Amino acid sequence: MKYLVLVSVMVIFFACKKQTLETPYIPTESSVCVNTKCNIDFGIDTSVWKQSKLDTRGYWHVKYVGFNYFTIIGKLSKLTSKYVINGIPLIETQFDSDYWILFDSISWKIPQYSRFGLYADRNFTNPIPYKDTIITLQGLSKAGKIPTNIVGYQLTSNLNLNSPTSQAQLRTYSKYTYTPKMNVLLSRFMKGDTANIYINTIFNNDVGTSVKKEYGLKIIFE
Repeated sequence: MKYLVLVSVMVIFFACKKQTLETPYIPTESSVCVNTKCNIDFGIDTSVWKQSKLDTRGYWHVKYVGFNYFTIIGKLSKLTSKYVINGIPLIETQFDSDYWILFDSISWKIPQYSRFGLYADRNFTNPIPYKDTIITLQGLSKAGKIPTNIVGYQLTSNLNLNSPTSQAQLRTYSKYTYTPKMNVLLSRFMKGDTANIYINTIFNNDVGTSVKKEYGLKIIFE
């Protein structure tokens, strides 16, 4: 009788032990981000685009004042030391929108530098441009009518929408920074239109535990 009781106790012990080992580990945000939560916040850079404002309905009003773009800025929670390599946080922010443009022409400025020009730092790593050159491409719509998303990517004829690798091209990125920025196209022809900006942030875009957060901006162009 004692033998049977002992065997029963051992069976119960090993059954409980096995159940404990099989309990899955569920990672929490506190294992990825400092201060428990992985938080994100985005808005329009009003330090430059001072006419931009957020109304009570949650819409950003972006006024065209001659610039061909405006800037979205973000603030992200910091990662725990496990996901910071040599001072670089393994963090990634993705941008997309529901607003597309077909350009007849597009112009932009590129800085010109001199080999023997001036530098903004003593280490000679930040050159100062001595002038800007304006480049203009015309007849783009006639050349194939390539639609451009206002966050900066295009739908080309070579893009296979069913391919997982091609899906990664349907967005623009800001990586390895807690203060991501993205320049968004702006034109006087957009006045009166609205757009949605879709933002995804991945805390730890490498192997291991990751936390994904989504954000959205509603824009009214004026």
